[in-house]
Amino acid sequence: MKKVLLAFICLMMVLCLFGCEKNEQKSEDTGAVFQATIVEINDGVMLVKPLEGYSEAKYAELVSVVIQNMSSSPEPKTGDVIEVTYNGIMTEEDPPAPCGIIKIEIINHGA
Repeated sequence: MKKVLLAFICLMMVLCLFGCEKNEQKSEDTGAVFQATIVEINDGVMLVKPLEGYSEAKYAELVSVVIQNMSSSPEPKTGDVIEVTYNGIMTEEDPPAPCGIIKIEIINHGA
């Protein structure tokens, strides 16, 4: 009886490990996404206002986004709407910043 119980526990642990690994990889591939309007750009950092409907807009009025993993053409400008894909973690700074930026794209050019 003890051997059966031990085998069952080992089987459950193996299944849990494979399940966790699969979920972890999926979140890395897709990431969290939000869109925001660029308010200001200084020294490679954009101060952006998340658009309504994204959880980031509820988290903070303004978010600081370091320009990385972004195509150099066209260059971002104040008023542009961007889409940021990141790992889903925000810093607790003021203003907060997304961690692990995967991609930044310009969605709409401002006036």
